[in-house]
Amino acid sequence: MKKVDAYLCGYYGMENSGDDALLYATAWGVRKYLQAESVTVSSSQSHQLTGFGGTPPSQSTRQRFRGHRRLQQYRAAFNSSCVVFGGGSVFHTAQDISIKRHLLRLSRGSNHYAMGVGLGPFKNTAAEKACAKFLNESRFTGLRDPASYELAKSIAPRANLMLTFDLAPLLLAQTVRPLREVPRAGIAVSLCPIFEAQGEVQQTALLKDLADSLRSIYQTTGEVIYLLDFNGHSSFGDVKIHQTLKAMLGDAIPVRHIPYEPDPIAVLQRMHQFKLVVGMRLHASILAYLAGTPTVVLEYHSKCRGWGEQIGLSERYRFATNEFDGSLFKAQVLAGLENSFSMPKLSVRRAISLSEGNWSNEYVSKKSEIYSGHSSLQQVSAYN
Repeated sequence: MKKVDAYLCGYYGMENSGDDALLYATAWGVRKYLQAESVTVSSSQSHQLTGFGGTPPSQSTRQRFRGHRRLQQYRAAFNSSCVVFGGGSVFHTAQDISIKRHLLRLSRGSNHYAMGVGLGPFKNTAAEKACAKFLNESRFTGLRDPASYELAKSIAPRANLMLTFDLAPLLLAQTVRPLREVPRAGIAVSLCPIFEAQGEVQQTALLKDLADSLRSIYQTTGEVIYLLDFNGHSSFGDVKIHQTLKAMLGDAIPVRHIPYEPDPIAVLQRMHQFKLVVGMRLHASILAYLAGTPTVVLEYHSKCRGWGEQIGLSERYRFATNEFDGSLFKAQVLAGLENSFSMPKLSVRRAISLSEGNWSNEYVSKKSEIYSGHSSLQQVSAYN
């Protein structure tokens, strides 16, 4: 494996549109702010990244022996000058966080970053302690939401931390493929499965109430229902739950199932075509917001609640999945379709600026430059 400027780490290559967007934004950031000319991606898939072209898989799709993929991660880190964790909730278990710390040590450089990440929930105290060590060893960590920032400060008060924003708005900082204006039509629904036993019971109740509401909304408005897979993974994806909802909706109304799309810009363009997005997947809600599309958020996780609070989304458009009120949901959607929806208080322009804060801060842009040619690599300390 040839030496590269940056090793990009995240849940990449898992057929998740949200993580695809985070990878795209991370690659843009390391090129613009770290002057990286070559990257490796922690993925078992190849990726086409603006400015870098095609990046081959760095990991095997299947493990040949125990620890195989871990060794591949170590190899990729060893051959890089910088490790960047780009977006997502990537800190949960002690073992996984320990592996991330190993990557920092194995890299040929000493400037490593975590950008736009969320923390927790930690599996146990050992995971929390491991995360504190990681935060202290990372040169800079940008936390995407206030809850993550406060948690990070509490466990690692001396680390270089900053409250920033999710990375996804940086999709709009790149003008390679601007969004096209298209007529808006239809209601898109992006759900995600809940795997815990208790969650499965709640999921069934949610789907029934949601199906009844959407059926009634169609009968009133004639708006076609689109079921949008944000995760196409064979085991953890959205196909099954959307098929279940489709069956509950019945054959009397038109329902269109849209499969996973690996190009995040194409997904963003697609979100631009709907009159409304009902988002349970966090980044379905985020990309709909970026596309200027009204959104109803189904809050199954604290990160979904945090997102609604960050952008100033009206409480009218936020529904806890374990207390879903189908009648209220229907009333709010019908009112919005008839009279227009109130939009979030935070402007998209401001969201882009906050997202760019992951990179354009004193710990990164002013004091950190990656130079091509590892034999003469120059790096500047964050404390200079």
